[in-house]
Amino acid sequence: MVIGEAPLMKDLQDVTDVDLVNVNIISIAAIFVIILIIFKSISLPVILVAVIEFAIMLNMAIPYYQGTSLPFVASIVIGAIQLGATVDYAILMTTRYQKERSLEKIRWKQSALHIKQVCRPLSAVDLASLLQHSELPAILRLK
Repeated sequence: MVIGEAPLMKDLQDVTDVDLVNVNIISIAAIFVIILIIFKSISLPVILVAVIEFAIMLNMAIPYYQGTSLPFVASIVIGAIQLGATVDYAILMTTRYQKERSLEKIRWKQSALHIKQVCRPLSAVDLASLLQHSELPAILRLK
């Protein structure tokens, strides 16, 4: 029997790795079904879930390529928060786009304004997430 903090953390990490995969699969399936029910389209859930999962993977790749090590719990928290936030915005943007398109108001000139209006909250969330993983907070602490 091995005791101590290191074996405990290893065991905890092994158990949570399996749980994380199961939770991710269930979450993605649930979100897929919710979007499928809301929009009554098979292509929209595929597109939206693929884009959201790509964004999460990209966000998790930033610390890896910077060479920083995150605790294993951080990936769970970041993934869950980003999945929840981006699903809301994806539904909001898609609903707004469909509404405007059904009213035939979207033209090339108006589409830029539409993107600016709907994406404004997203940029603040993305900026906060980017700053969290960048070297900027460390640089600011030095001054």
